[in-house]
Amino acid sequence: ERLKQELSHIKSKEAFDVSIQLNSPYTQDRDFRLAFLRAELFDAAKAAIRMTKWLELLYKYFGKEGLLRPIRYADLTLKEQDILKQGAHQVFPSRDRSGRLVVFFFGYIHGTGVTNANRIR
Repeated sequence: ERLKQELSHIKSKEAFDVSIQLNSPYTQDRDFRLAFLRAELFDAAKAAIRMTKWLELLYKYFGKEGLLRPIRYADLTLKEQDILKQGAHQVFPSRDRSGRLVVFFFGYIHGTGVTNANRIR
């Protein structure tokens, strides 16, 4: 309830507003929102800011589809999949205590035509 109040106070939240218009079950899910509250030690104001920033990132790089469901490997372009296969990123075989996937980044990714957007996605 408090998180909803804090979200209503944030002026610049285009991606959040789009997710509401789409009636996204992903972004409205209790567990999705709880992850942001946990990350900010249940400070609703900080959690609201973190959530809106995350949604903006999803919206920027994955469009409306990113607001409707979790990102999948298939959502990446072939170039982005190749970047993952280079080995600079390692996905751990187990998850953390909260059930999240753990990804480790070793360093800079080299390659012709690799953009910052490719690296971020």
